[in-house]
Amino acid sequence: MDICRPRLGAEAKPKSCHEDTPMTSSSDSTDNDKIDAWQNGFLPFVSIIREQSAILFQNLLPAQRNEALAKVAAIVMIGYLGHLEAREPDAFDAAGRTISAAQFILDGALPNGRVTEISVRLAKERRRRRKAEKRLNAADIEMEAARRIQQKLLPSAPPVLPGFDIAGITRPADATGGDYFDYVPMLDDCVGVVVGDVSGHGFGPALVIASARAYLRAFARTHNDLGELLSLVNRVLTVDMEIDRFVTVALARLDARKRTLVYASAGHPTGYILDAAGIVRLHLPSTGPLLGCGFNGNYFESPLIPLEPNDLVLLLSDGVTESFAPDSAAFGSDRAVNIVGAYRQEAAAQIVFNLYHAVRAFCQNAPQQDDITAVVIKVGERTTVSHG
Repeated sequence: MDICRPRLGAEAKPKSCHEDTPMTSSSDSTDNDKIDAWQNGFLPFVSIIREQSAILFQNLLPAQRNEALAKVAAIVMIGYLGHLEAREPDAFDAAGRTISAAQFILDGALPNGRVTEISVRLAKERRRRRKAEKRLNAADIEMEAARRIQQKLLPSAPPVLPGFDIAGITRPADATGGDYFDYVPMLDDCVGVVVGDVSGHGFGPALVIASARAYLRAFARTHNDLGELLSLVNRVLTVDMEIDRFVTVALARLDARKRTLVYASAGHPTGYILDAAGIVRLHLPSTGPLLGCGFNGNYFESPLIPLEPNDLVLLLSDGVTESFAPDSAAFGSDRAVNIVGAYRQEAAAQIVFNLYHAVRAFCQNAPQQDDITAVVIKVGERTTVSHG
């Protein structure tokens, strides 16, 4: 049985010895050389990856006298099938139209039914891969939706409070993160400063963040006690949350007129108050367990904390303290405090910016493993009102 060689286009010209080897070989070439030449000629039409081709050829080549012809014919069939499948949305239709022709070409060279079996197997694999690509596209769309949700949740600007400079920063490890920060209007002209962390990344955690933020803002309209506020949020989150999800929150109530601060923390990393010299004068540890993990008790707020001129309040997520260098050393809370203390004379926005970049430099810009979030509250000098 003769198989016609593909016709070269009119623009094809003989190649020099410095160019690629021609597709066809000379008359004294061996059968293997001819087979290799045919394979090279049909490679542009084969749309399966190299590993799949190797497996397919192994299955197609039987131990019988027409092995060389079977290999050549198989390459022709695969090339034709791949060419059709590349142009057809449904791989099964493309495979079906080639099976009878391929069976005729390989009749006597391969076991009965072998072409049909392998052709359909290839078509199924192609369809499986297309479905996987669609799932990936859907996941990308989902991640983009989650990213937009989170962007809308972040405050557009810090609150303007006389005698205070406030700024926050968050940088997710992925397209969407599990961290957030917020400034919440509260009773008696107070402002709630929030740093939260939801376990996990992606669309699910983004929805949890949206829920936690909404609950905090809603309950803050009627409750000024931070312990009561966290207790209420915990109860509703426990009903909504999946078993493997939880939320940590650091919440500070700032009274700008009285220059005082009260805080409560649900399983969140320790916060700090630095004095004018950059020395830690107060730690703000967790005052209760994680939110949404089944805890049925009550949360409690801290005693009233007077704020002194040039004090600096630092709230952060574990993405700061638990970022690691290539030698597995952790950035840690001491480094975070030292960085903030060193830049304490800068504006709050500059301080959080410098802290983030210090963490990334410490990690030598390795891929970020967790979200990085921090909020700084700078206390200014007291303003005196003159009575002329």
